[in-house]
Formats: sequence, structure tokens, C-alpha cells
Amino acid sequence: LRVKVIVFYEKLISPPVSLSIRAVILNRSTHFFLSFYRPRLLLLLLLLLLLLFFLPLLFILFILIIYP
Repeated sequence: LRVKVIVFYEKLISPPVSLSIRAVILNRSTHFFLSFYRPRLLLLLLLLLLLLFFLPLLFILFILIIYP
């Protein structure tokens, strides 16, 4: 939805102004995102790393169990 709004603004306003508007919107959203989600983001990254580490192991175990 936000992207559509930005595209609409781009068609409405001249490109530099729309670029600055987009920059402001992105800055605010990323700032809010970082200030709100930073602890959770670190936890998510750790979970992703654990998943990336454990999924192959689980896959191998799965194969070993299915095809003895």
C-alpha cells in the first residue's frame, strides 16, 4: 500500500520532491523499525542462524530415519 502511495506521489509531484518525500518516509519507518524491533531483530537473526544450522542436520536425520 505504501509503495502505491509513493508511486502516486511520484506521478503527482516532480521527481526530486518525491524522492525527498520517499527518503523522509523511509527514514521515519526504518528509525521506528530499529527503535522498536532491534532486540527482537537480534533474536530473529539468532533464530535464523540456528535454523540454518539445524535444518540440514534435521534433514539428514530425517533421511537416515526414512531410508535405513
